[in-house]
This record gives sequence, C-alpha cells and structure tokens, in this order.
Amino acid sequence: MGTLYSASGRVSGKVVLAFLLSGLPAGVIGGCMAMFVAYMPLSGLSTVAALIVAALVLSVLLGVTLNAILRLAHVRNRRVGHVLALFSGMVATYSGTAAFFWIALRTGGTEIPVPQALRPDFLLEMLSTVDALSAAVQTLLIVIVVLAFAWIPAVISQRTTSAPYCEACGLWCDEFAPAVYLKPTSAAQLQKTIEAWDLEAVLALERATDQDRAMDIIETARCSGCRDFATVRLKRVHHEYGGKTTVELRMPPHVAPGVDVEMLAALLEEAD
Repeated sequence: MGTLYSASGRVSGKVVLAFLLSGLPAGVIGGCMAMFVAYMPLSGLSTVAALIVAALVLSVLLGVTLNAILRLAHVRNRRVGHVLALFSGMVATYSGTAAFFWIALRTGGTEIPVPQALRPDFLLEMLSTVDALSAAVQTLLIVIVVLAFAWIPAVISQRTTSAPYCEACGLWCDEFAPAVYLKPTSAAQLQKTIEAWDLEAVLALERATDQDRAMDIIETARCSGCRDFATVRLKRVHHEYGGKTTVELRMPPHVAPGVDVEMLAALLEEAD
C-alpha cells in the first residue's frame, strides 16, 4: 500500500560542514548588502525601500545557496534547516554591518584593518556613536534584514529537507518528473488508485491531449541509486485564457515499499 512520504528527520556528520560552508556565502552576501547601502545614491524613504528590496533579493540568493549545502550534507531534518538559515542570516547581518562601517570609515579617510572591523566591541562602539533616533531606525532596519536573511532561506530550505530521500542507499531521489498526463479525474479516485499502487488502473485512465486546458499529472521521483524506491505525487494543471497557468498539488508524495520498478518503467514508457 502506498503511504504518505515524510522525511526521516535524520542528519549526517556532514551537518557540521554545512554550518561551516554556509558562513562563507552568508558573509559575502552581507558584504554585498553593505556595499549597496553605502554607495546607492538614494535618501530618506527611498533608501529604506531600496534596502528592503535588496535584502529580499539577496535572501532568496542565500536560500538557494543553502539548499545546495543542505543537499550536499544530506540533511533531512526541517528544524536543522531552519537553524542553519537563522545562523546564516545572523552571519550575513553581522558581516554586512561590519562591512558598512568599514566602508564608511574608509570613505571618511580613516583606515582600519578588516579584522578590527569584525570585532564585536568595535561594532558596539560604532553603533553607540549615533543618536537615539538614528539608532532606532538602524535597529528596525537590522531586524528587517535579519528576518529576510533568516525567514526566506528557512522557507526555501524546506524544499530540500522534505525532498524524497532513499534511506537504504543514502541518496536523494531524482527530481519529480511527469509520468502520465490524465484528463481531469476525481482526486479521491486517483489517490485511492495510487495508495493501492494499482498502476495498471492508472494506465487504463483516459489520457489528456494538447487540447485539454486542465489535466492531472502524476509525477514520480525515483532513487538515483537502487531504483527500488520511488515516490509519486499528483498535480492539477489548468491553462487559462491569456496564458496564465495555475498548478495545484492534489496529493502530496506517497511511497510504496517494495515498489514494482518494472511497472513504473512501463508507466513511464507508456507516457512517452
């Protein structure tokens, strides 16, 4: 019987490497943020808006980078992904603050070594030199940046930590790929068929054509090693007039222990 797939929650010893590796891109992204703030020719509310937009864009980039690191470290635990995102966000914010003060002092004619700019006592000293209003504004902006640098990568990281993983082989599954395109079918009927792992019944369902604006797509993700482990999910795709396309996940990934690989192969071949 097909069962709902859920990540094992396990991590490998490589998780330490993941934290070490995440610090480098986080620091670089924080530095980029500092350069953007220091050199952008804006002022007032325009500066705040530009800062928020830049933080969002760089946060997405950081999230994509963390996804690759989590995959490399074989992390299947969502909480670990969230902690790594928070750690990276803090590193990005800290390095960005240090880089901003370093650039500001350098622009004003004061040269300081980079290691000194990274010291916590130096940053606290620099922050204490601004007036109360400026300090409040800076604190608010820092909070916004931290939230962007941590929350967005945390959301993106779930794509990896919850992705299908073959525990027997210690390998991630291939990306989900369409196996068969069906005319709109009852979700309950399809789910019952898939949970029973009755792939012959799936093959007997009416196929969608290029003329159908709505279709149900059964996608499969198979282990990249043993090929004996697979997950199946169901999507509804609706092509609306005007070129707009909506996608609805009708059934989350299900796994069938001891999956019939030959039957899967037949399904994929039939779909081609």
